[in-house]
Amino acid sequence: MKKRVKKWTAIMLTVIILLAALPTLAAGADDTSPWMYKIDSQVLERMDTLSEEETIHVWIWFTSYDRNEFERRVKEETGYTESELYEAAQAISQKYMPRKREIFYLLSNGNLSEEEKAALREEMKELNRLHNEEFDALYNPYRHTRNRIMEEMGSEHIGAIMDELGIDRETAEFFDPIVCTCITHLPKSMIFPVAMSNDVTDIYFYDDGTDMEEPIEEATVYERLQYYVYDNYGVFGQGGMSYVPEIYSYEELYTHTDSSGETDWVLIDANIGNAELWLGFGIIGNRVRVMGPLDVFTYGMGVYDAQEHTFYDLSKMSDYSAYEGLREAIDTYGKGRLLGDLDLDDAVTIVDVTLLQRCEAHITEYPDSDLISPDEPIDSSFEPLTYYSDFNRDGERDITDATCIQRYLVGLSYPVGR
Repeated sequence: MKKRVKKWTAIMLTVIILLAALPTLAAGADDTSPWMYKIDSQVLERMDTLSEEETIHVWIWFTSYDRNEFERRVKEETGYTESELYEAAQAISQKYMPRKREIFYLLSNGNLSEEEKAALREEMKELNRLHNEEFDALYNPYRHTRNRIMEEMGSEHIGAIMDELGIDRETAEFFDPIVCTCITHLPKSMIFPVAMSNDVTDIYFYDDGTDMEEPIEEATVYERLQYYVYDNYGVFGQGGMSYVPEIYSYEELYTHTDSSGETDWVLIDANIGNAELWLGFGIIGNRVRVMGPLDVFTYGMGVYDAQEHTFYDLSKMSDYSAYEGLREAIDTYGKGRLLGDLDLDDAVTIVDVTLLQRCEAHITEYPDSDLISPDEPIDSSFEPLTYYSDFNRDGERDITDATCIQRYLVGLSYPVGR
């Protein structure tokens, strides 16, 4: 208890000294106080206009807990380090991958009967199931244990720092023990002492967007999407909204107008974080889209209805007919590789038909890029495809796909799926 009193007394003395020297500190901070670089310029600007006890909304980042101790505990409880877990996962893959690769290339052999191909596809599904089950049995307990230890150590670590600095955990709007950060209101008098702590790395001004109002009639599509993200992805904490993701990338791919020249819908692509390969891929229109962990829409693309001022996730739309020209816009302007695009020019044309016909006539070979690798992540929501040239998605690449592409090019319907 005495130690804590001494620490608190030291902090209070520091505050008194800093307040007395505030003009000097503010004037010479850039040259003499390295800890000042931890403070966001917006925080410093607001300090100039506030009294000592008025508060500033800040996002504080702390040093991490002892990573060596963390890894030791994870190893002790799970039996694996991260590198050892990776090696164990690789061993599981090596057990199944040789046969999966063999099946994959057998399926590209046109001499197999339909019954043989069907049997191979069923075997591939079973191998995928067994592979996934064995991987989950290895990885899931490790992940759960690792996350629990991370949260325990993080809570203890930043909780102790906040207690020492006099930051009230109970009133903090956002407290994340995993990445060691919190969002709270600090009195102006505490900003410098907190920044001087060796356990604090950054202090940013936090504009939480809690006052964000619904967009006005004249708002842009981007402004409306910002509100959509706020409304759908905002994280609520004590006292209201505590975190709203920022839109990392945004593109209006195509704008459709009605007969009077007014915008009626917009095809957009957006995400709220660095796009990474994540869960697999899906098909939007005729485009194969890889899913990222932070897409605003499931596979990145959505449509904005300018009449209703509403956004729709294209991956959840089974029928595009409500928006005239939407399917064509997806195929022409969208993101992701097109089914049927053999020459990789990001368009399905008569050239692709000719190439497919030449391949089927054994005049030339299908390009290696036509194969969808079994190593690629597959979304279980639809039957995995083997070839990008499988335009009608029936599980085969054959002359029927050339015919379907021809019908597609002249606007005629064609059968899709098995």
